[in-house]
Formats: sequence, C-alpha cells, structure tokens
Amino acid sequence: GEITLRRMMEKLAREDSLTGLPNRLVLRERFDGLAARGEGSALIAVHCVDINQLDPVNEMYGHMAGDALLKAVAQRLRRVVRGENLVIHLNGDDFVIIQPDMESVIEAEMLAHQVVATLDKSYVVAGEDIIITANIGYAVDLQTGAELEELLLGAERALSSGKRQASGVAIYDRGRWGGELHLPN
Repeated sequence: GEITLRRMMEKLAREDSLTGLPNRLVLRERFDGLAARGEGSALIAVHCVDINQLDPVNEMYGHMAGDALLKAVAQRLRRVVRGENLVIHLNGDDFVIIQPDMESVIEAEMLAHQVVATLDKSYVVAGEDIIITANIGYAVDLQTGAELEELLLGAERALSSGKRQASGVAIYDRGRWGGELHLPN
C-alpha cells in the first residue's frame, strides 16, 4: 500500500486537481528535457492562453460554475493539442501550451488559431449558455538550449498586446521589445 500512496502523492504533485492537466512542475521538467534534446534547427513554441469571461461567470453563477467552465476549457484544449505538445494549467484562467520539434514558426501560428477557434464557442454551464473568448500569445525560439522563463515572458507580453487585436492571436515580436530570443531571421 505504501508504494501506491507514494505514487498517488507524486501524481497529485504533478497534476492540477481541478482540470487534471499537468502543472508547473511538469512544465519545467518537460521543457528542460526538450531543450536538452533538440535537433539543431528544431523550433519550440510556448503559448499563453487566457480565458476572458471567467470572472463574470464566477460572479454571476458562482465558483462551481467557473470551475465547470475551466474543466470544459481543459477538455477542449486536450482535444486540439496532441502528440508531443503539452497543455498545462498554470492557475486561474491561464493555460500554457508547449509545442516542440517544429520546422517553422507557421506551425505555432496554426496551432494558436486552432486553439482560439476551439475555445471561442458557447459552453453550457449551470444550465446557461455562456460564450467565452480566448486570447493567445506565443513566443518561438530554437529548441536546443531554449529558456522557459524567456519564452514565457515573451508569450505573456504578446498576450497582453494581443488582447487588443481582433484575432486574439499574437506572436512575440523581438524587434518590438528588444527581446533575447535568438531565432534565425
């Protein structure tokens, strides 16, 4: 019984209890593993996903409804983000997607648009139809030696600029922020 309990505790430490998605600890481990093994020219993207209507849902229908909405969002993210890609629930209405082994930046843009299209639909929560919208900001770097903090920061900056864009998708533009990311131009 002791081993089973330890396994359960380990699992809990690596999983967000609400959505069942991996958490920050898994994000760090998986990212470091990917950055260590990357092929010369492979790219990695980090996407920050933000759900816009969570606070009003919590206020109008209560936190159980808000939680139900987050679970539904997590399920949709799981469906659209497959394979080597990883979805993490950071906290609140923030999700992170890791997209490794890309050949081109276009792959990141395609996934970002897919995610927004999948999430921007109505959800039935507490017997009500609730429409939410998602915003996504992402940053791309060479996978080998990539730094998680830099990419997260870039993706968050893109997200805050992207919230003002109609499409809901924004890429971190190194020229604009003088960032450190060392992509081939």
